[in-house]
Amino acid sequence: MRLHWPSAAAEWTEALPVGNGRLGAMVFGGAGRSRVQVNDATVWSGTADGPSTALADVVAAGAGPGRLAQVREAIFSGDLQRATSLLMSFEGPYSQTFLPYVDLWITLPEGESHGRTLDLSTGVVTERLTIDGSEVVRRVWASETALCVEITGAVPVEVELTTPLREVSRDGLNLVIDIPVDSAPKHEPQVEAPVYGSGERGTVSVEVENGDRWLLTLTSSTTTEMLWQSRRKSDHATLMDACDVRFGDLPDLVDVPELLSGKDEQLIASVLFAFGRYLLVSSSRPGAPPANLQGIWNGELRPAWSSNYTININTQMNYWAAEVTALAECHEPLLELLEKLAVTGSDVARELYGARGWVAHHNTDAWGWSLPVGMGRARRRGRSGRWAARGSSSTPGTTTTSPERGPLWSERGRCCAAVPSSASTG
Repeated sequence: MRLHWPSAAAEWTEALPVGNGRLGAMVFGGAGRSRVQVNDATVWSGTADGPSTALADVVAAGAGPGRLAQVREAIFSGDLQRATSLLMSFEGPYSQTFLPYVDLWITLPEGESHGRTLDLSTGVVTERLTIDGSEVVRRVWASETALCVEITGAVPVEVELTTPLREVSRDGLNLVIDIPVDSAPKHEPQVEAPVYGSGERGTVSVEVENGDRWLLTLTSSTTTEMLWQSRRKSDHATLMDACDVRFGDLPDLVDVPELLSGKDEQLIASVLFAFGRYLLVSSSRPGAPPANLQGIWNGELRPAWSSNYTININTQMNYWAAEVTALAECHEPLLELLEKLAVTGSDVARELYGARGWVAHHNTDAWGWSLPVGMGRARRRGRSGRWAARGSSSTPGTTTTSPERGPLWSERGRCCAAVPSSASTG
């Protein structure tokens, strides 16, 4: 299925997404100077010891099984205001942020764009332009290892690479980038963000080849990429071709403005099904973190809800259709994140609640944050980990002791800590 937009993007939400699960990009298109905004799925603020450090701070401030007993006592005596006040001390600050990474700027001579076409089966964005009376074709896609831009036509091309993060060093089109050690969500404006320190780093390189065509390849490496060890098995086209649902007759090329007019409900349903699968294939593949609130695409330093994992429903919704639409491989990153939560969450269950098993609340991040969030002002939800684990452990082909992944739901990780309902306000 191919989707066609008649013009270049005027803003970020009009750009077209491409991705390979690790690298994601939003393609704006257009003649003159155009933008390809790039994300790396492993570029999150924070550090690997962030969850354990935050837990230690909360416990040092008085939260723990002893205070939980006081909460129960206050509830049983009818003093709900005191119980609520005591429970606020169990909250840590916030989970970390999925960050924008770099912008690839491509300058062509001025001309006319004839629109952009996204081929869902291949993941390629194609744009045809007329420049000085000649046709120029630009194609953008994410290969298994790189972001690729191909330009055919006799035109000069200028390439720039910028970043909204802090540059450590630059050598032409090679950047070394500092990743913040902390970044508060947009709804905490009183907290400075982002904060830099002795954190993680990323390296981005762009290679430019100019023969009978221009070929730009952007690659990335980060100090956190080794934390995600799963191996991918299938390429984009294989995953997309594994399942197809159509309602009525489909045109070879879908005109998106016409689609959005709402005149053809069968076409809308067919496109939504295919595009939904495309987004998961592009944003969730083994060897990288799972799809977050914005998949793998974010252009803001402080995105809504930190573009994190909201596991009281949103993360689960990303994956509801994975198994039943032949995208089990795309589900694996979420299983790997749950393994991390089974480790950090067991510490939280033991230290905060005096409970066995593990627990997660309604936010987490690539580091496996499992504390309640809210900085002492929000309601607590202690059942999100159980919900996520239940959905993943009940999928076809998933067992409690996977030979490939080991004891995914072992005695420690088999279920979430059963926090008494009297210990939770929400």
